[in-house]
Amino acid sequence: MKKIAVFAVALALSGIAGAKDGPFTGYGTHIFCRDYLKQATQLDHEYNLFIMGFVTGANYLRARQVSANSEDFVYWVSEYCKKNPVDSLLQAAMRLDEYLGQGQRTIIKSALAPQR
Repeated sequence: MKKIAVFAVALALSGIAGAKDGPFTGYGTHIFCRDYLKQATQLDHEYNLFIMGFVTGANYLRARQVSANSEDFVYWVSEYCKKNPVDSLLQAAMRLDEYLGQGQRTIIKSALAPQR
């Protein structure tokens, strides 16, 4: 888990969070949302660990505190991916970061409506 968090921080520090949708290379660029929805059925799946690590790194970089748990982040990305099946998992994680950056400090599943 420590490796994932370090990777996420390094990824965020490399500037991809500000790069919008590329061009860049990173974990998650080759994983489509439609495949994520089929494969990441358990919270400890590597794709979900990537999402959690990405959010952790982005929060650290931005000195941001969020009142949510891992299941909330995975739920948000799952809902996003249902609406955007051809986006990459990295794009989904970046959209979650943008959502959190809009002042959303609490994620409540019933109130989530990822928009594209």
